[in-house]
Amino acid sequence: MSLAHLLDSQPDSCVTHEACPLPWEFDAQAWDFMSQKLLGYQGEIIGDVGYYWINYVDSLLDILPQAVFVCLKREKDEVIISMWDYSRGLNVNPADPWYRMYPLYNADRKTAIGMMWDDYYEIAETMKNKYPDIFKIVSMNDLNTDEGVSSILRFVGMPDNIQNRIVGIKANAGKS
Repeated sequence: MSLAHLLDSQPDSCVTHEACPLPWEFDAQAWDFMSQKLLGYQGEIIGDVGYYWINYVDSLLDILPQAVFVCLKREKDEVIISMWDYSRGLNVNPADPWYRMYPLYNADRKTAIGMMWDDYYEIAETMKNKYPDIFKIVSMNDLNTDEGVSSILRFVGMPDNIQNRIVGIKANAGKS
């Protein structure tokens, strides 16, 4: 949420948070629908911040070759705790085949969340190596420093000036 807030608060941008959910395994019908939704956004900078894009990088580049990707890296233990707390009572369960946005693991839910984190960042490293000029992994802490925020804004092609720079966003603070 914090990255989406930072990018969406820039002039002439439309960046959402998890508004185009896609299944973990490529699904042509879902891809067609969500890619058209994304392409319908208005602004010089458009985007959707969501972990599910990691498996759709090549497909997005086919239709939007000027796309860039910012992968926000959060500590594994923090992700497990946050996702565990957030998903209690919901169908947000990487071990449940009904919820297709997550990979399926034959493990308890906390272990599955950790396995997903491992797989996600392994894919992210592959994408960073494959597309070093357009795929960047940044630390969650980068949102808390002038230098980190400036680096993110420059990477996505936004002007980096003091009016556009928001440091220390905690859009999801207190929401587990």
